[in-house]
Amino acid sequence: MTQHNHAWKLTSYAVLFVLLFFGLLQVTLQARGKVFALEALGTLVLALFVFGGCLTYDKGKGERLFFAVFVLAIANLLFLRAFTGDLYVVMLLFALVGIALSFPRRCAPRCCDHDNKTEESHSVVFDSAQGGEEKKTGEKGRTEQEVKTETKNTTTFSPGKYVASSKSNVFHEAKCDWAKKVSKTHQLWFSSKKEAEEKKYKPHGCVN
Repeated sequence: MTQHNHAWKLTSYAVLFVLLFFGLLQVTLQARGKVFALEALGTLVLALFVFGGCLTYDKGKGERLFFAVFVLAIANLLFLRAFTGDLYVVMLLFALVGIALSFPRRCAPRCCDHDNKTEESHSVVFDSAQGGEEKKTGEKGRTEQEVKTETKNTTTFSPGKYVASSKSNVFHEAKCDWAKKVSKTHQLWFSSKKEAEEKKYKPHGCVN
């Protein structure tokens, strides 16, 4: 919410509360007996709600309290209609305007995919720790020379010289240990560093 809209809403609430409480005060002073006691107590409760709403407005809870004030004010006016036969139309309109102004609304999402992608931890490159463990288990029992040979062949016959994950913004050389852990379903290949950097990917420490 912009500063202008923020100030406009607070001003609108202030005007509505002044008019509404002025009317309730007049009604309370004219009442007698139990009606007077109930009106005085109700007006005090509404005033406390308004005070609490002002204190917590910037935290996002104030408008909910304001909404409750206007709802209770309408309930109070209906109570007066039932017990005294009087209907205070102007005050009812003020309360309805207040409800429309303070009606709870859903908050729009504040995040975007680009920000999440930038702030994403490098570990998100991998689908799961379990998948990595399975790969390590599969490599047990083979000689170091066989692993090196496989790495070399993978680099030679890969779709490109550099690879990144669609879940990250970092690219690796194909021979990098991190690159081998990228899931095939998320692999993005590049023929050169320039191509990767043009697509907003950053080089990992393995890239010379």
